[in-house]
Amino acid sequence: FAFIFSAKLICFSIRPPFQCSRGLVKDAHRDAALRAHKFFDNLNVLHDCGLLLEVNADQVSYNTVIHAYQRSKLPNAGEEAESLLNMLQSLYESSGDPSLRPDVVTYCSLLGVHANTGNARRAEDLLLQFHKEHTMHPDRAAPDTACLDQVLLAWARKGGEQGAKRANMLLKLMEVC
Repeated sequence: FAFIFSAKLICFSIRPPFQCSRGLVKDAHRDAALRAHKFFDNLNVLHDCGLLLEVNADQVSYNTVIHAYQRSKLPNAGEEAESLLNMLQSLYESSGDPSLRPDVVTYCSLLGVHANTGNARRAEDLLLQFHKEHTMHPDRAAPDTACLDQVLLAWARKGGEQGAKRANMLLKLMEVC
């Protein structure tokens, strides 16, 4: 199959796992995340209608679209990325399919979305939430250094005394954990 987006030819073979939106992520246009998300949604609709049954969205597919939002810096990127994480988590919980389990890349990309859009507080809240969820459910992915780095970056971009204090507090907290 081949699709044409903005005069770019995106070619892919239809084999599980679903990997075709990756070509859209590299597009430098601001609306690449929106187009990747729409493409992803359209393929899911086709799959749900009984077409393209061999195409299965998995955690890598969701991560790819979340990463597109991370690169986009759209004002609503955080909400869109969180919506995708919530869908992925719901699918995993309802199906038990391990290919739908959010992983550290999912969480790190979501934190990166908030870091890139200047929402340091939300990034920090999510990091602490992910850590708490992992503590309560050890089978869930644990935040790693890359996740912490995204939140530290968010506070560094925020600047000022508050940013420095919050970053220092997070470092101390993560040393204890």
